[in-house]
Amino acid sequence: MSTGTNNWSGRRQPRWVLGLVALVAIARSFGGVDSQPVFAQSVPAGQEQVNSGASADDSAFLFSGRAPADVEQLKVLEQRSGELMTELLPAIVNVQVGAAQGSGVVVSRDGYVLTAAHVIGRQNLNAKIKFPDGREVNAKTLGMNRGVDSGMLKITDPGNYPYVEVGESGDLKNGQWLLAIGHPGGWDEKRGLVLRVGRLLYKNPTVLRTDCVLVGGDSGGPLFDFEGRVVGIHSRIGNALWDNFHVPVDSFSEEWDQLVAGKIVGASTKAYIGLSLSGDTNQVSEVAPGSPADQAGVKKDDRIIKMDGKPVKDKASMGEIFRELKIGQKVELVVQRGELEITMQLEVGEN
Repeated sequence: MSTGTNNWSGRRQPRWVLGLVALVAIARSFGGVDSQPVFAQSVPAGQEQVNSGASADDSAFLFSGRAPADVEQLKVLEQRSGELMTELLPAIVNVQVGAAQGSGVVVSRDGYVLTAAHVIGRQNLNAKIKFPDGREVNAKTLGMNRGVDSGMLKITDPGNYPYVEVGESGDLKNGQWLLAIGHPGGWDEKRGLVLRVGRLLYKNPTVLRTDCVLVGGDSGGPLFDFEGRVVGIHSRIGNALWDNFHVPVDSFSEEWDQLVAGKIVGASTKAYIGLSLSGDTNQVSEVAPGSPADQAGVKKDDRIIKMDGKPVKDKASMGEIFRELKIGQKVELVVQRGELEITMQLEVGEN
């Protein structure tokens, strides 16, 4: 396995590993060139070399879609998770674009970063990238595909950066064990990165669905297989924190040149306001920079009370109202911010 992080190995600090929070959920059983990422070669299931201390029989379940059969296999899962966290950690970053922030992962030595489209918001915006050791560098937002929620940035400060290998999401199997890593709630020096273990529930060419726990701030972070290859990018939370959606990494691979060129891929004519709600509530978890919601004045942690004159009680009611909106329509938005109730005017944008 090539992670591309050897040039940074001397900078790793033990406190990063000690400070991480690992939430392991055992799901129910069910039966080149510097400006390019390193794309992995697929390995037939059951032939992967997971670690020197595990036999092929002990480790094959990590890739076959099976749950651990015994304590020894559970130990393999735990051991390999820790090994991968140590290897991959230097390349997993916090992304800040204006007031918004999320996560991302560096996939080339000269600093191309994969994230979610809703994290970067628009093309050609100034951004900050913060590494787990606290080092902060400058970046620019590049292209995106809002249809699948893929986005890219490029670090603009010269340097050689830690990076990870890009895998193939098309090779994943339902039930396969995966690792979700990110900066939930933003970069936190005392806590460090957070790792969650889960399984693939469903896949198609435009989305991966897993039971890896995600919260606000994880958006744009990487989903890894147990070879340490990026196979997805965190997109959005479903009906629960353990029901989540990720961008298949194959969509980045297929659209790489267009994203690097800063293009909008797969542009649609859907209505767009640029905010996300937390879980099934009416509380704003993220506001895309430069979006209609951002321009109207919506802030993270605001509670949406009314939109277009209709009450908003939760994410479902917000969705029902949103589906009736038209591009260019001006709507009144009422939010609660602390003890204040604020009325805003928002013009629906185009996605």
